[in-house]
Amino acid sequence: MPNICVICRVKTPLSIFQFPSDPQRRQEWCESLKLTATLPKRAVVCEKHFSPDQFSNKQRKRLKLDANPTWECRTTEELNEELVDDDDENKPSKPRVIVSTK
Repeated sequence: MPNICVICRVKTPLSIFQFPSDPQRRQEWCESLKLTATLPKRAVVCEKHFSPDQFSNKQRKRLKLDANPTWECRTTEELNEELVDDDDENKPSKPRVIVSTK
Protein backbone atom coordinates (compact mmCIF):
# COMPACT_ATOMS: atom_id res chain seq x y z
CA MET A 1 0.00 0.00 0.00
CA PRO A 2 1.48 3.37 -0.95
CA ASN A 3 2.10 5.77 1.92
CA ILE A 4 0.70 8.75 0.01
CA CYS A 5 -2.07 10.64 1.75
CA VAL A 6 -4.89 11.56 -0.66
CA ILE A 7 -5.02 15.04 0.89
CA CYS A 8 -1.33 15.92 1.46
CA ARG A 9 -0.28 14.15 -1.75
CA VAL A 10 3.16 13.32 -0.37
CA LYS A 11 4.78 10.14 0.90
CA THR A 12 4.69 10.32 4.67
CA PRO A 13 6.44 8.64 7.60
CA LEU A 14 3.33 9.29 9.73
CA SER A 15 0.67 6.76 10.58
CA ILE A 16 -1.71 6.23 7.68
CA PHE A 17 -5.24 4.88 7.61
CA GLN A 18 -7.00 3.17 4.74
CA PHE A 19 -10.47 4.36 3.81
CA PRO A 20 -13.21 2.12 5.24
CA SER A 21 -14.43 -0.70 3.02
CA ASP A 22 -18.03 -0.14 4.16
CA PRO A 23 -19.61 2.06 1.44
CA GLN A 24 -21.50 4.27 3.92
CA ARG A 25 -18.43 4.93 6.13
CA ARG A 26 -16.28 5.49 3.02
CA GLN A 27 -18.79 8.08 1.80
CA GLU A 28 -18.72 9.79 5.22
CA TRP A 29 -14.93 10.07 5.00
CA CYS A 30 -15.16 11.47 1.46
CA GLU A 31 -17.69 14.06 2.60
CA SER A 32 -15.57 15.00 5.63
CA LEU A 33 -12.57 15.47 3.36
CA LYS A 34 -14.59 17.27 0.65
CA LEU A 35 -13.59 14.67 -1.95
CA THR A 36 -15.75 14.22 -5.02
CA ALA A 37 -13.51 12.12 -7.27
CA THR A 38 -13.55 8.34 -7.21
CA LEU A 39 -10.71 7.10 -5.03
CA PRO A 40 -8.53 4.03 -5.49
CA LYS A 41 -9.60 1.05 -3.40
CA ARG A 42 -6.50 1.39 -1.18
CA ALA A 43 -6.60 5.17 -0.70
CA VAL A 44 -5.13 6.36 2.61
CA VAL A 45 -5.22 9.42 4.87
CA CYS A 46 -2.38 10.38 7.21
CA GLU A 47 -2.77 11.06 10.92
CA LYS A 48 -2.55 14.83 10.38
CA HIS A 49 -6.20 14.78 9.31
CA PHE A 50 -7.55 13.30 12.54
CA SER A 51 -8.05 15.22 15.76
CA PRO A 52 -6.57 13.68 18.93
CA ASP A 53 -9.98 12.54 20.16
CA GLN A 54 -10.41 10.35 17.04
CA PHE A 55 -7.70 7.92 18.22
CA SER A 56 -8.25 5.04 20.63
CA ASN A 57 -4.66 5.24 21.89
CA LYS A 58 -2.12 7.97 22.54
CA GLN A 59 0.40 6.69 19.97
CA ARG A 60 -2.06 7.41 17.12
CA LYS A 61 -1.88 3.87 15.78
CA ARG A 62 -5.56 2.94 16.03
CA LEU A 63 -8.65 4.95 15.16
CA LYS A 64 -11.94 4.77 16.99
CA LEU A 65 -14.64 2.97 15.01
CA ASP A 66 -16.57 6.19 14.43
CA ALA A 67 -13.52 8.35 13.56
CA ASN A 68 -13.84 10.80 10.69
CA PRO A 69 -10.93 12.70 9.15
CA THR A 70 -10.98 16.43 8.44
CA TRP A 71 -9.58 18.48 5.58
CA GLU A 72 -7.53 20.62 7.96
CA CYS A 73 -3.97 19.52 8.63
CA ARG A 74 -2.42 19.70 12.06
CA THR A 75 1.16 20.96 12.20
CA THR A 76 4.20 18.90 13.10
CA GLU A 77 4.48 20.85 16.35
CA GLU A 78 0.88 20.03 17.30
CA LEU A 79 1.46 16.34 16.60
CA ASN A 80 4.59 16.27 18.74
CA GLU A 81 2.89 18.11 21.63
CA GLU A 82 0.09 15.54 21.69
CA LEU A 83 2.60 12.76 22.34
CA VAL A 84 3.58 14.20 25.71
CA ASP A 85 1.85 12.21 28.42
CA ASP A 86 0.55 14.78 30.92
CA ASP A 87 -1.41 12.19 32.91
CA ASP A 88 1.61 10.45 34.42
CA GLU A 89 4.52 12.79 35.15
CA ASN A 90 6.67 10.01 36.65
CA LYS A 91 6.51 7.93 33.52
CA PRO A 92 9.29 8.84 31.06
CA SER A 93 7.86 9.75 27.69
CA LYS A 94 9.36 8.47 24.48
CA PRO A 95 9.52 11.37 22.03
CA ARG A 96 8.56 10.60 18.49
CA VAL A 97 10.30 12.64 15.86
CA ILE A 98 8.04 13.71 13.05
CA VAL A 99 9.79 15.03 9.98
CA SER A 100 8.02 17.81 8.16
CA THR A 101 7.79 17.24 4.40
CA LYS A 102 7.34 20.91 3.57
